[in-house]
Amino acid sequence: MAEEQYVSRDQHRADMAELRGELKEEIAGIRQDVVVLAKTVEHLAQIVTSGFADMRQAIGDLSTRLDRRMDDLSTRLDRRMDDLSTRLDRQETSLRQEIRDVRTTSQRQLWVLIGVVVVTMVGGMIKVVFFP
Repeated sequence: MAEEQYVSRDQHRADMAELRGELKEEIAGIRQDVVVLAKTVEHLAQIVTSGFADMRQAIGDLSTRLDRRMDDLSTRLDRRMDDLSTRLDRQETSLRQEIRDVRTTSQRQLWVLIGVVVVTMVGGMIKVVFFP
């Protein structure tokens, strides 16, 4: 058994050289796998970057559309407010004129009433004084 355990130096060197060769092949395979993985990661990173760029573009487009929509709504609201203000100004002017007309009519009626009362009192006094 001692003979079976003994390995010659040349055999040992040959075994070690074979193991080194296998190790080098294994390391080369791992390096190739790492290169493939690196390329895959780079490709995925490009896809993600492209996706984010597309999302930024979509958000920018949406923001632009929303800004335009808000501008349109603001313009319409301003126009409606101007129209409403104009109508209210016209109604106010109309109401002021109606109030002036009512005031003038009331003053005329009051003066007519005062005139009737004065004429009636003068007539009554003449009747009392001259026609007892």
